[in-house]
Amino acid sequence: MIIATVLFPMLIATLLIVLFKNETIVKLSAAIGSIASLLLSIYIAIFDRNILEQYKWFNLISYSFGISFATYLLNIILLLLVAIMTPIIVIYSIGYFKGKSYGIRRFYIEMLIFASAMMLFAISENLITIFIAWEILGITSYMLIGFWYDREEAQEAARRSITTIVIGDILFLSAIIIIFATFGTTEISGLINTTNKSLLYLPMILIMIAAFTKSAQFPFNEWLADAMEAPTPVSAFLHSSTMVKAGVFLIALLLPIYESLGLNYIFVIVGVITAIIAVTNALSEHHIKRILAYSTMEDLALMFIALGLFNIFAAMLLFIVQTFYKALLFMNSGVMMNANNDNSDIYKIHGLKDNRIIRITTIIGVISLAGIIPFGSFFAKSMISTSSNNIILYIMLLAIELLSSTYIFRWMFIPLKNKGASKLRYNKYKNTSNLMKAPIIITTILALLAPITLLFLGGVFNTYNMFGNLFAYVIDSIVIAIGILIAYVFFMSNTKIKISKNNILYKAAYNSTLINKFYSIFGNAFVYLSDFFNTIDYSILKTFQSSGMYIYKFGMRTRKIVNGNVNDYYIVALIGFVFLIIIFSFVVFGVF
Repeated sequence: MIIATVLFPMLIATLLIVLFKNETIVKLSAAIGSIASLLLSIYIAIFDRNILEQYKWFNLISYSFGISFATYLLNIILLLLVAIMTPIIVIYSIGYFKGKSYGIRRFYIEMLIFASAMMLFAISENLITIFIAWEILGITSYMLIGFWYDREEAQEAARRSITTIVIGDILFLSAIIIIFATFGTTEISGLINTTNKSLLYLPMILIMIAAFTKSAQFPFNEWLADAMEAPTPVSAFLHSSTMVKAGVFLIALLLPIYESLGLNYIFVIVGVITAIIAVTNALSEHHIKRILAYSTMEDLALMFIALGLFNIFAAMLLFIVQTFYKALLFMNSGVMMNANNDNSDIYKIHGLKDNRIIRITTIIGVISLAGIIPFGSFFAKSMISTSSNNIILYIMLLAIELLSSTYIFRWMFIPLKNKGASKLRYNKYKNTSNLMKAPIIITTILALLAPITLLFLGGVFNTYNMFGNLFAYVIDSIVIAIGILIAYVFFMSNTKIKISKNNILYKAAYNSTLINKFYSIFGNAFVYLSDFFNTIDYSILKTFQSSGMYIYKFGMRTRKIVNGNVNDYYIVALIGFVFLIIIFSFVVFGVF
């Protein structure tokens, strides 16, 4: 049953490639396939929990390779998130692509393979199976980010994403090889239970870096913001429940090993740096989807921080609630862009008030991301900030919460404030496809209900007391309220403050320029190093070419003595014999 759940969307995608050309049939098949996968996943979550299935794959000399699937709690959480979001995004995309015929079959094929790979990743209990899914995720994300391949920006974004991710892929594969060579197994349970964990230092560090590349953590973070060149349904899917969460999930599976090795502090340091980069960029960014991309980087960073502080409960709670409010915000941004002729600048997006459903659901998504009690991420972020006794870390996390609430309300206030009558825009908002509005409404309901999962998770992990941190709740609420007030004063009131891209505050906050400059310097250093080695290589080549040419010329001249005259051969042989005698005298008798 587990394998059927994973492969079903893949089979549908294959049928789409081979059989279907009519767009209506393609879209309907994609929707039915994703819904069927959801039903199978729900069945597994209810009736097939805590099961480990192992299958023999192949033998190589004396080694036997197998694949394993598990339905433990963490596996079920990710499986259900992917299964729930897949039909929602597929149905939303049908409305999104209404009136467009560009690459529709290709889009649904790639999306279903993408979802299938994530489901395979979710239930894998073996590093080899995980790596297979990991690679499929990377390939399909590359294709989806570069979906509009006739646009140069999309091409560059796709290349940047795959270039960054491949770094992690190579390191991950290296880690698997080291682990198998050392322990003779790639089963996660076997690694967790091994007694000689000191031998896991190197592979665990390699896997950690691979997770950072996949989940866009510093210094591998910039590809995620550029990935906004993908169609909005791809952005909603990518940022909510698929590839970017793969790194976090992998570390969660291996957390007992990292805890025993004492490597957890790296997650905290990298997470804090990434979160600061993300919130400052989001405060200064104008692109409506890039702001949300930076918010995803922040969310992922907070999950890594929670894992680094061994608060897996807080990490998984944020893991769950973020899925729904992030998908909701991206889907609404697609509606806003569509109503404004695909304009992506928040200062040029108008008419958010023209559609009540979009306005209300946007507000719910915003307050969920900001973490206003009792919505969305409030409890998770509060637990993360209080997971450590380090006062400096606590203050930094509060500052991140402050800026987080500021930038997301800025994201909403500016389009709400923007005025300018447009009958065409009003009609676009009013006539938003029901196939876009229905998934948005469903996701809004899920975003409102998602915090309830803390009751279930609290019962499982036995680490949560809802009323145990009342003082921290008050502090967090005050900090979030201050952030909202700042956003209102600067971006919603009549103060008419606008931070342009030439403003010194903007340049100070928008640090992506510096990070990209670092990438450029780092890349150029390798170019110069390659040129240096190329020069040496060319010099060696020229030396051998010159030597060969001299030997060739010498041979061409000496071959002239081969003329068929026996007397000449005698003379040459005599000269050679005399020469050998002289050499022999030097060596044996020490003549001279």
